[in-house]
This record gives sequence, structure tokens and C-alpha cells, in this order.
Amino acid sequence: MKLAIVKHLDEGHNIRAIVDKFNVSKGIVKAAKENKVLILKKAENNRSLPKARIVKQSDINVILWRWFARACARGYSINGPILQGKAKQIASEVEVEGGEFSASKGWL
Repeated sequence: MKLAIVKHLDEGHNIRAIVDKFNVSKGIVKAAKENKVLILKKAENNRSLPKARIVKQSDINVILWRWFARACARGYSINGPILQGKAKQIASEVEVEGGEFSASKGWL
């Protein structure tokens, strides 16, 4: 969101318009404006990560979220270990190579 705020500032939008668009405080927008260089550097560093890894992990998250929403809608009780097991199953189905994905408690 900070990156989007910085981009809107660069496009010439005023702070009030950005506050309304993103539903954030003026302080957040001002902080993003002051830390523009740092935010842009972090965004650039994130782009250097292997794209395939990001895509596959994102796929796992999306598929898991859809499964979780359906299970909850049907009244199933889902806990952490169940989510982790399902995530591992999905990771093997999307063929995450070399153990790149770990459904650890930190990931959860």
C-alpha cells in the first residue's frame, strides 16, 4: 500500500485525495512521502526475488484460501495443523521444487 501511495504522490495527487482513496490517516501518507526512497528501494529488492517461487507460493495461498472458505461455509472446524497439511498437499500438487515451500507455524 505504501508503494501505491508513493506512486499516487508522484502522479500529483494531493494528500487529502490519497487519504480518501486508501482510507488511511494523513500521517501514513506523510510518512510514505518522507520515506519515499526507502519504500522504492524495498520494492525494488522484492522484485529481485525469483519470480517462479513467488508465483507458486502465491498460488498455494490462493488455493488454500478458497479451500478454507468452502470448508468454513460447510461448517467444518479448521485448525492450524489441518491448514498446514492442506498447504503441503497443495504445494506438492503445484509442484514446488526442492522443498521451497514450508508450511511452518511461522508461515501459518
